[in-house]
Amino acid sequence: SNPSLSDSEFFKREASRCLECSYMCSKCVDVCPNRANVAIDMRAWEAFSDPYEIVHIDAYCNECGNCETFCPYSGGPYKKKFTIFSLKEDFENSTNDGFFYDGEALIVRYEGVVLTGELDKEGLVNVEGLPPEVEMLIDEIFTSYHYLLGPVEE
Repeated sequence: SNPSLSDSEFFKREASRCLECSYMCSKCVDVCPNRANVAIDMRAWEAFSDPYEIVHIDAYCNECGNCETFCPYSGGPYKKKFTIFSLKEDFENSTNDGFFYDGEALIVRYEGVVLTGELDKEGLVNVEGLPPEVEMLIDEIFTSYHYLLGPVEE
């Protein structure tokens, strides 16, 4: 039977099932048939309140809509999550915040503004005007998730 708004037992039971989605949801990671959403472990960086940050891999996405359908928040992760681009053309044709790296220049879009930088001698991100948390996220991708950065077949 369908619960009524006055069915307090139903809501107590539902609340007890809470998975703390604001702490770590990752439904979009689980439901993507192409593995285009990835949970990046940010626990080594003390600047983050959530232990994982979800990033989107543009080259793997066919915009099927699964992540948007299952996301408990408004907006689709394939459009809202920080995105890794494998092709400069894809970066230029998107409005997603994210980055493209061609081996020399690091191009980042953050809050609609395109910034250019590089990796310094230690291999850390150096992009003027980019918040430290975004630099840390990109650093973690280069350090621990470099396999997400390789070229893809067109």
